[in-house]
Amino acid sequence: MLKVATALVVLTLALNACTSDKDADATPFAERCATLANAAVATGKIVTTAVRDASGAKPQACVAHGEIVSSPNSTIKFQLELPVDNRWNKKMVHLGGGGFNGVVITADTQNLQTLRARERGYVIVGSDSGHQNATTPGFSFALDNPAGFDNFLFASIPQVQAAALSAVQIMYGSAPAYRYFYGASTGGREALQQAQRFAQDYDGVVALEPVLDYSSLFQKATGVVEAGVGNGGAGWISPAKVKLISNAILAACDPADGLKDGIISDSEDCTFDLHTLRCPRGTDAGNGCLSDPQLATARDLRTRTSLPVPLANGLTTAPAFGVGAETDPAAGWSWLQTGSGRTKPGVLGGLADGWLKYGVTSNVHTSVSTYRLGSDAARWKELSVKGNATDPDLGPFAKRGGKLILWHGWSDHLVMPGSSIDYYQSVVAKLGQSSTDDFLRFYMTPGVTHGNTGPGATEVDFLTALENWVEQKQTPPDALDGARYPERYSTKGTPTLTRPVCRYPSWPKYHGKGNPNLATPGFFRRSR
Repeated sequence: MLKVATALVVLTLALNACTSDKDADATPFAERCATLANAAVATGKIVTTAVRDASGAKPQACVAHGEIVSSPNSTIKFQLELPVDNRWNKKMVHLGGGGFNGVVITADTQNLQTLRARERGYVIVGSDSGHQNATTPGFSFALDNPAGFDNFLFASIPQVQAAALSAVQIMYGSAPAYRYFYGASTGGREALQQAQRFAQDYDGVVALEPVLDYSSLFQKATGVVEAGVGNGGAGWISPAKVKLISNAILAACDPADGLKDGIISDSEDCTFDLHTLRCPRGTDAGNGCLSDPQLATARDLRTRTSLPVPLANGLTTAPAFGVGAETDPAAGWSWLQTGSGRTKPGVLGGLADGWLKYGVTSNVHTSVSTYRLGSDAARWKELSVKGNATDPDLGPFAKRGGKLILWHGWSDHLVMPGSSIDYYQSVVAKLGQSSTDDFLRFYMTPGVTHGNTGPGATEVDFLTALENWVEQKQTPPDALDGARYPERYSTKGTPTLTRPVCRYPSWPKYHGKGNPNLATPGFFRRSR
């Protein structure tokens, strides 16, 4: 009898599944959107829904807000954009977060690529990672909140993914044909985690400038703060001295690509000797040289350093921060690293301070300026194991047909670009070059700081490259097209700069003919 009853249940579910598309089509879109409110979706629920009218290329959509209460102290809030049936492209893209999260991510809070995804008819998913503290450093939510911390580190994305798929099924009566993840910075870390830990969840992943391991980044950042503000701030590098360093690096390395344009294309071979800027006898002698303590700070920024606490997946060193664009007002050294004064660390120091207070020590009196590196080794390692995205074994993701595009800007002064290089090389070492080439493409752009700013910044259509790879089996080229337009997040008007975005380790070189602001025919791709 039990077998018969089970068979009847299975048959009933199968019949329901067969009629769901027809039922969904027969019910008006606005009515289905309203019905979605208060629906249970996996372990969460939809709280509110509203129909957003079409506007220009933006389709009519059902905008649904939901939440997943994973613990008394951690509620994951998320949003879904579900386009009207005749505009849905049968795909879903999950957007990664940024910083320490705390804000529900939407297409509006991302970039040109996610806005294009909306126009193309994607279901778009975003969340806040399980907390609503969006202030800078915005990390106090982690204090005495293990579930909330775990949600931020690794656990929230799969929960939101399951809820989103449930909502899509309710709304359309069918699952997406393709599922993608797209994220930058913290979202880049989340993107890589999905490929590493949840290989079945996404058909393709775009991971941009990823924070691969906070434990690595914040050990490095704490060392920079220690060098800069320790000893009464003797190692602080003023904006004038940042300019001195930047100009010297440009003079030494910019011409190598055939064009003096403020962009260092051959970034990996830029090995400027900081010691040439040393003041006589190593004591501070004004803005034209660096004292020994200032040189020590600059070396921490510009060289690979040992990690006081070794981390998950064999990480024992942290690479240098970026090269070029050190004076960038939005993402250069003075803003992100060295800070505005002898006792005022930059943005990264502030983020490290929050991580130390609320993540490592659970002590609000801890200060990045006085913390002794090497302490709390077990906790640093634990957080690395939980939150890292450094596992090189992408075999399961590759085996199920997943594709991954990885990108980093060479002038990133917030997240070390070398960390992406290290990760890519670890995957090659683990799986072999040929196998890696089958599912992973790694690109880098010279002169681009964190957040895609800086002299080399361009818009690159990573999403289309990923779609073509996954859906049309078109392997991405060795160089993607990058273009900068007069208005950011828009393709209106004539591009003011175009550059090839080269597959690592290649880089673009100007051959001296044609408009230097146009990638073709003025540039060609140069391999090492």
